[in-house]
Amino acid sequence: MATSPQEQIVVDMFAALDHLQPEPFFEFFSDDVTIVDEIGKKWLRGKAEAVATWTPILAAMQSCKSTLYGFHVDGAGDISIVTCMLDQTYVYEGQSISLTAPTTCLTRKDNGGWKIILVHSIPFAEN
Repeated sequence: MATSPQEQIVVDMFAALDHLQPEPFFEFFSDDVTIVDEIGKKWLRGKAEAVATWTPILAAMQSCKSTLYGFHVDGAGDISIVTCMLDQTYVYEGQSISLTAPTTCLTRKDNGGWKIILVHSIPFAEN
Protein backbone atom coordinates (compact mmCIF):
# COMPACT_ATOMS: atom_id res chain seq x y z
CA MET A 1 0.00 0.00 0.00
CA ALA A 2 1.28 3.45 -0.94
CA THR A 3 2.33 5.68 1.91
CA SER A 4 1.71 9.04 0.22
CA PRO A 5 -0.40 10.50 -2.60
CA GLN A 6 2.79 11.08 -4.61
CA GLU A 7 3.73 7.39 -4.34
CA GLN A 8 0.15 6.36 -5.12
CA ILE A 9 0.01 8.29 -8.39
CA VAL A 10 3.16 6.47 -9.58
CA VAL A 11 1.70 3.10 -8.57
CA ASP A 12 -1.59 3.94 -10.31
CA MET A 13 0.17 5.14 -13.48
CA PHE A 14 2.07 1.85 -13.82
CA ALA A 15 -1.14 -0.10 -13.08
CA ALA A 16 -2.83 1.70 -16.00
CA LEU A 17 0.17 0.86 -18.18
CA ASP A 18 -0.13 -2.81 -17.16
CA HIS A 19 -3.77 -2.78 -18.30
CA LEU A 20 -2.69 -1.28 -21.65
CA GLN A 21 -5.36 1.41 -21.33
CA PRO A 22 -4.15 4.62 -23.02
CA GLU A 23 -6.75 7.06 -21.68
CA PRO A 24 -6.28 6.30 -17.95
CA PHE A 25 -2.51 6.02 -18.44
CA PHE A 26 -2.18 9.53 -19.91
CA GLU A 27 -4.46 11.14 -17.31
CA PHE A 28 -1.68 10.87 -14.71
CA PHE A 29 0.58 13.24 -16.67
CA SER A 30 0.72 17.03 -16.61
CA ASP A 31 0.45 18.84 -19.94
CA ASP A 32 4.18 19.68 -19.71
CA VAL A 33 5.37 16.17 -18.75
CA THR A 34 8.81 14.94 -19.84
CA ILE A 35 9.29 11.18 -20.31
CA VAL A 36 12.18 8.96 -21.30
CA ASP A 37 10.90 6.76 -24.12
CA GLU A 38 12.85 3.52 -23.61
CA ILE A 39 11.48 1.91 -26.77
CA GLY A 40 12.11 4.89 -29.07
CA LYS A 41 15.31 5.86 -27.22
CA LYS A 42 14.41 9.54 -26.97
CA TRP A 43 12.85 12.17 -24.73
CA LEU A 44 9.14 12.92 -25.04
CA ARG A 45 8.31 16.51 -24.11
CA GLY A 46 4.70 17.39 -23.42
CA LYS A 47 1.57 15.30 -23.01
CA ALA A 48 0.63 15.66 -26.68
CA GLU A 49 3.93 14.12 -27.79
CA ALA A 50 3.57 11.35 -25.19
CA VAL A 51 0.07 10.51 -26.43
CA ALA A 52 1.15 10.56 -30.10
CA THR A 53 4.16 8.33 -29.41
CA TRP A 54 2.78 5.93 -26.80
CA THR A 55 -0.73 5.28 -28.18
CA PRO A 56 0.62 3.06 -31.02
CA ILE A 57 3.18 1.50 -28.65
CA LEU A 58 0.42 0.49 -26.23
CA ALA A 59 -1.58 -0.90 -29.15
CA ALA A 60 1.43 -3.04 -30.18
CA MET A 61 1.90 -4.45 -26.65
CA GLN A 62 0.32 -7.81 -25.93
CA SER A 63 0.97 -7.72 -22.17
CA CYS A 64 2.74 -5.76 -19.47
CA LYS A 65 3.49 -6.51 -15.81
CA SER A 66 5.21 -3.93 -13.61
CA THR A 67 6.41 -4.47 -10.05
CA LEU A 68 7.51 -1.42 -8.09
CA TYR A 69 9.44 -1.52 -4.82
CA GLY A 70 11.92 0.40 -2.69
CA PHE A 71 9.99 3.67 -2.75
CA HIS A 72 11.38 6.90 -1.38
CA VAL A 73 9.46 10.18 -1.52
CA ASP A 74 11.05 13.55 -0.86
CA GLY A 75 9.01 16.71 -1.18
CA ALA A 76 9.45 20.45 -1.16
CA GLY A 77 6.22 22.41 -1.41
CA ASP A 78 4.21 21.47 -4.48
CA ILE A 79 6.97 19.31 -6.03
CA SER A 80 7.95 15.80 -4.93
CA ILE A 81 10.61 13.38 -6.07
CA VAL A 82 9.50 9.75 -6.08
CA THR A 83 12.21 7.14 -6.58
CA CYS A 84 11.74 3.38 -6.76
CA MET A 85 12.87 0.27 -8.56
CA LEU A 86 10.88 -1.16 -11.45
CA ASP A 87 10.85 -4.80 -12.51
CA GLN A 88 8.87 -5.06 -15.73
CA THR A 89 8.08 -7.74 -18.27
CA TYR A 90 6.18 -6.95 -21.43
CA VAL A 91 5.51 -8.34 -24.87
CA TYR A 92 5.96 -5.78 -27.64
CA GLU A 93 5.49 -6.72 -31.29
CA GLY A 94 5.75 -10.38 -30.29
CA GLN A 95 9.06 -9.99 -28.43
CA SER A 96 9.18 -10.66 -24.68
CA ILE A 97 11.26 -8.10 -22.78
CA SER A 98 12.21 -8.17 -19.08
CA LEU A 99 13.97 -5.30 -17.37
CA THR A 100 14.98 -3.80 -14.07
CA ALA A 101 15.19 -0.02 -13.92
CA PRO A 102 15.85 2.59 -11.28
CA THR A 103 12.93 4.96 -11.76
CA THR A 104 12.43 8.60 -10.83
CA CYS A 105 9.16 10.47 -11.14
CA LEU A 106 8.59 14.10 -10.28
CA THR A 107 5.10 15.00 -9.18
CA ARG A 108 3.55 18.43 -8.90
CA LYS A 109 0.40 19.59 -7.15
CA ASP A 110 -2.01 20.69 -9.86
CA ASN A 111 -5.50 22.02 -9.08
CA GLY A 112 -5.58 20.20 -5.74
CA GLY A 113 -4.34 16.84 -7.09
CA TRP A 114 -0.99 15.40 -8.05
CA LYS A 115 0.23 15.05 -11.64
CA ILE A 116 3.41 13.44 -12.92
CA ILE A 117 5.76 15.93 -14.59
CA LEU A 118 8.75 13.64 -15.20
CA VAL A 119 9.22 9.91 -15.76
CA HIS A 120 12.88 8.90 -15.91
CA SER A 121 13.28 5.14 -15.99
CA ILE A 122 16.42 3.69 -17.58
CA PRO A 123 16.83 -0.10 -17.53
CA PHE A 124 20.09 -1.66 -16.39
CA ALA A 125 22.04 -3.18 -19.25
CA GLU A 126 21.56 -6.90 -19.69
CA ASN A 127 24.46 -9.08 -18.50
